[in-house]
Amino acid sequence: MPRGSRNDGPGAAAGRLVPKRAVEQGYQRVRQKAATANPEQLSRPTTNPVTKETLPTLKEMVAFVLSGHMGVHLGQLSSWRRLIGLPAQF
Repeated sequence: MPRGSRNDGPGAAAGRLVPKRAVEQGYQRVRQKAATANPEQLSRPTTNPVTKETLPTLKEMVAFVLSGHMGVHLGQLSSWRRLIGLPAQF
């Protein structure tokens, strides 16, 4: 959408912050849970059949979610911003 055609009325900026805030809040929840997890919890097998082979335990799953997976979502948000005429943020 070209920059001049999007809605820049009251509340537009706040609405654009919602996806970023949701990602940040989700990331903080995962970080808090990871920080309080004990070795026994982290050694449990991954229950997701799609990731079971590459991320066999919760330890690997948490490491991936806090690094690679988060990067994917930040890239999505940055692409979305560029599509609506805003500068890349990440």
